[in-house]
Amino acid sequence: MEIPETKSAKADALSDPEPGADPLPDTQRALLVLLFNKYRGALLRHLERLVHSREDAAELVQETYLRVLGRIQTSRFEAAARAYLFHTATNLARDHFRRQRFRAHDRLDEVSDADLPSFSPPAEQAVAAEEVLTLLRSSILELPPETRAVFIKARVQNLGYASIAAELGLSTRTVERRMAEAMEFLCNRLRGAR
Repeated sequence: MEIPETKSAKADALSDPEPGADPLPDTQRALLVLLFNKYRGALLRHLERLVHSREDAAELVQETYLRVLGRIQTSRFEAAARAYLFHTATNLARDHFRRQRFRAHDRLDEVSDADLPSFSPPAEQAVAAEEVLTLLRSSILELPPETRAVFIKARVQNLGYASIAAELGLSTRTVERRMAEAMEFLCNRLRGAR
């Protein structure tokens, strides 16, 4: 499998290094090409899972090759080639997401208010939700006073069982039992309404 050349400028950069730059020796370049070709398919699949686009993933694979080619030190690279390639590819995918997120915000600014979806539920759902809420309120009022107090403190006031026990002068175990009773009663009432 060969390295895809997506842009002619990239191809020129591979064959003619800039004057004054330390050109990569041909043997080291060949080693990099072999290693890259060995892991190219895995890199492509890895990036495709990250960016959800085969075309973007292929572009990032090519960019990974060019970035690694520009920064390679073969003596250290050989031992960790796969990890280095995947690390570079993952960083490029992160950069891709940052650019996409920025672009997505720009596009949202261009959307008119009339084009934005409504977040209100359909009328039938709103009526059904109101009926369930009414049933739940009436069912809570039917709970025994101590059980109702425990339930309200736990679910409405978000108190912990130990705090409820201290406040109501009950044991923590009693609070746990009262909550279990309340939940069972309310679940049965809601199920029976269906």
